[in-house]
Amino acid sequence: MGNLPSTEGNIGTIFGIAIDKDGSILTADAAGNKIVRFSADGAHLATYGQAGAAAGEFAMPIDIMVDAGSNFYVSEAGNSRVQKFNAAGVVQTE
Repeated sequence: MGNLPSTEGNIGTIFGIAIDKDGSILTADAAGNKIVRFSADGAHLATYGQAGAAAGEFAMPIDIMVDAGSNFYVSEAGNSRVQKFNAAGVVQTE
């Protein structure tokens, strides 16, 4: 998948995709070290994270899933961990 029109929503290499109950699409951008949320029609809604090892940061996020409460979980190859975020994108646990 290439870059989308919005520079905020540009993505490099997607490894994981999840769909939230509201229809929004979360992508794990391994190359960009971030999670990007799009609306069901493809509009950029939010970008979470940056490169790093602190809570809320990523090193090659490779998969993502969403639970019934709209929390999302991101697994990272670079930091060898899974982080939990609430629906607003605030990290809850590592």
